[in-house]
Amino acid sequence: MRQFADSVKQFRQLKENCSLVPNLATAPLSELALLPSLGLTRARCIVEQRHFFKPPLTAATIELIDGVGETTAFELSVWYQAQRD
Repeated sequence: MRQFADSVKQFRQLKENCSLVPNLATAPLSELALLPSLGLTRARCIVEQRHFFKPPLTAATIELIDGVGETTAFELSVWYQAQRD
């Protein structure tokens, strides 16, 4: 549970310093690679496989892409939610 609290705190701090919220279904690799928990390798997996999924591709459904995983999808969904709050 502490790890979750730390992640939420980290994402809230990022919210204060980040105005870019890329669309997972259309953003280029360079933008996706900058997202928390993704990096270049996972961003590349998203770009290469996202055309197999019906829109909208969201942070909650991103775990369906090979190479992303449930933990990364959860962290992204928390970050995206913090951007909307």
